[in-house]
Amino acid sequence: MRLRKFLMCFLLSWLSVSSVSCAAEVNETVTPVEEPSSAASEELTGDWTTGWYSDAEGYERAFADYERMRRPMAVYINVKWCPYCRVFEKKILSDPRVRQFMRDVIKVKINPESGRREYAIAARYRVMGYPSFFVHPPNQDKTIQLYAGVSPEQFIEIFKKTLK
Repeated sequence: MRLRKFLMCFLLSWLSVSSVSCAAEVNETVTPVEEPSSAASEELTGDWTTGWYSDAEGYERAFADYERMRRPMAVYINVKWCPYCRVFEKKILSDPRVRQFMRDVIKVKINPESGRREYAIAARYRVMGYPSFFVHPPNQDKTIQLYAGVSPEQFIEIFKKTLK
């Protein structure tokens, strides 16, 4: 059983590292994002999860908001034991520029290991590794996966491109 768990962790880690290398294939110039104003920084108190829906119930509410308001929706799928998820949270999702950029985005985080419904949501997105981050652009019937192994500036630029 330990060997199986180790192999699964190794495979998921390898897939996450592979997705980072895929992000390097984006050969476009990234424009630096301005620092948020002091008023915007005041809104960003608390940790990165402030304003996020969570789990299957939250996903259902977030999706209902998405369909009603036609604003972008972000789906972050992660597990507690994943070190790459913690890095993504610390380096990207906690960054004030990313938080400012995503303030009007409908956001939901899912841990597929917390229940059958959460697992089914992750399966719907065909998650093959962690962290996995998806964007539902407004007024479009598609979902786009973003790479997690990028800088905050690159993350914002790539996210913006999904909205066009």
